[in-house]
Amino acid sequence: MFSAIKPKGFTLVEMIIVIIILSILFAGTLVAIGNVFGKQNVKNHGIQMVETMREAHRNAISQRLDAPWGIKFDDASSPNTYTLFKGASFISRDTDYDRQIVLPTSLSIDSLSLNGGGDEMIFTQETGINNQHGSFSLSSNIEGDGTFAISVNLLGLVDYSY
Repeated sequence: MFSAIKPKGFTLVEMIIVIIILSILFAGTLVAIGNVFGKQNVKNHGIQMVETMREAHRNAISQRLDAPWGIKFDDASSPNTYTLFKGASFISRDTDYDRQIVLPTSLSIDSLSLNGGGDEMIFTQETGINNQHGSFSLSSNIEGDGTFAISVNLLGLVDYSY
C-alpha cells in the first residue's frame, strides 16, 4: 500500500568530489595560460628590442639628423633598460633624442658580448656599419619562459631566434 519514497538529487560527498575535480582542472588551466603569457612576454619584448635596434640602423643609414645612432644596454640596473640615442657615443649623445625602454623586472639582458667590450652599439652614419657587433639574449627570470637571442653583424644587420 505505502511505497517508500526514493530521495532524488546528489549527496554531499558526490558534490564535494565534483568540486575537487573541477578545481584541479581549473588550476591546470591557469598554469598553462600563465606559461603561454610568460613566453609571449619574452617574445614581445625581444621583438621590440630588435625593432629599436633596426630603427637605430635605419636612422644612421638615412643620415637622420646628420648623425650616427646607437643603442646603450644597461644590464646592471634593476630593472634592465636599453636606450636608443643620437650620437657617436652614449656620453656625447644629444639627450633630446633619447628613447629609453624599461624592461619588466621579470626580464633581463644576459650574455652581452660585443666586439671590443662595452655596453653600447653605434651604427655609423651613411653605411650603418657597427664595429661593436655581437650578441646577447633577453631572458625571463621565470623558468620555462624561454630566451630570445639577438645578434648584430658588422654591417649592422640584426637577427634573432626564439
